Amino acid sequence: MNVNLNVNQGRNTLFGGNLFQNGNDMTVQERIAQKRQLYVKQGTKMVKDADKTERKIDKSIDDARNQVKETVDLLGEYQKKIGEIDDKLAQAKEEFEVEDDSQEQKDLEILLKQQRQGSGMGEPMTKEEMQRYDEIKGQLTDYQKIALEAYKERDHYTKQVGKAEIKIQAINQAIRQIKIDRPASQVMQDAQRNKEDLMEAASKEIQGMLMEDAKDKIDEKAEEIQEAAEKREEKKEELEERLEAVKEDKEETEEAAESAAETAQEMAKQIIDSDALNTSVDEEVKKKMEELQKHLEELKGIVIDTNV
Repeated sequence: MNVNLNVNQGRNTLFGGNLFQNGNDMTVQERIAQKRQLYVKQGTKMVKDADKTERKIDKSIDDARNQVKETVDLLGEYQKKIGEIDDKLAQAKEEFEVEDDSQEQKDLEILLKQQRQGSGMGEPMTKEEMQRYDEIKGQLTDYQKIALEAYKERDHYTKQVGKAEIKIQAINQAIRQIKIDRPASQVMQDAQRNKEDLMEAASKEIQGMLMEDAKDKIDEKAEEIQEAAEKREEKKEELEERLEAVKEDKEETEEAAESAAETAQEMAKQIIDSDALNTSVDEEVKKKMEELQKHLEELKGIVIDTNV
């Protein structure tokens, strides 16, 4: 007896790969939102598929139970038929006044044994039974004819009862096995655990994306700082060059002022020490001396300003 329940207790499978295309065209927030949305969708699908599998199992059990109920109903009908045939046999035996230990009843049992043997039922006949069968096979009484036909119908329903009982037993065994295997499979629990694993993987991947984005921003900031430092260095060098130029101009100015002061003093000394100059010349010299002295003070002022 074959009973096919077609119970599918499949499992979900985690898989990875290139889940996103053209990711460089999106911001990290957009890529994370897309990533999270996809993982949630996959996790939800796992649970839905598991629930679908659970529903299939429940339906298979319900279908099996319906088969049992239908078979039990048929079994009841077969047994009812057998009861009706037994009543018919008892009635015929009573009407024809056949006793249990009569030769007619004993001959019926030999005829019935041969009939059942031809349909694959009953035990093999003995040598004595075969000899008696050959003697009576063409001389059946009305009671024996009615009884043999009734027993033929009864044996048919008896076979159907046996098949029904085997079917019921097989289906019930299948249902029990499903119930035994079902907790071991833990379809919904496995799906929920797979969903949690998937979300954990998504969390780690999103953390990696955030760290990569932060690293890129740090690298960009470091480049900006490096460029700013190089610009400051260039400005510093330019300032030092300008200060060096000012310093050189200062030294040249100081040298010119000192040279002019020395020349003026030398001229004044020569003029004062000369005895050949007359009074008018002295006046003129005095005037020139004042101009030179004034010019000398101006040169000194230039030197002072440069030092400042």
